[in-house]
Amino acid sequence: MRMNKKILIALGDIALTKVLDHALSHKNYNTRISSDGEDVIEQIKNFTPDLILIDLVLPGKDGYEILSEKSLDRFITKIPVIIVSNSSATLEMKKIPSTPTIKDYLVKTH
Repeated sequence: MRMNKKILIALGDIALTKVLDHALSHKNYNTRISSDGEDVIEQIKNFTPDLILIDLVLPGKDGYEILSEKSLDRFITKIPVIIVSNSSATLEMKKIPSTPTIKDYLVKTH
């Protein structure tokens, strides 16, 4: 039996989170949602996802803090990440930690 890939969705946008959760679950991905930045690292450690979709703007800890913290933990540092954010500003992009596990940067629109 094939194991379903696990995806952690850590976005501040509840509507987009629901859409992604539904679409990914429909494609047989095992998803988990975290909308609180304080909770994301714990979710990563407990769920051990194959991919993380993360917003840079979250309540509690922001995405920058989470990515920095993730990069320091040898058990979770290699999990690939796709950043989903409202901002495509160069200044915002420069704040993102440089790591090969960040696979892409998607700009969401309102």
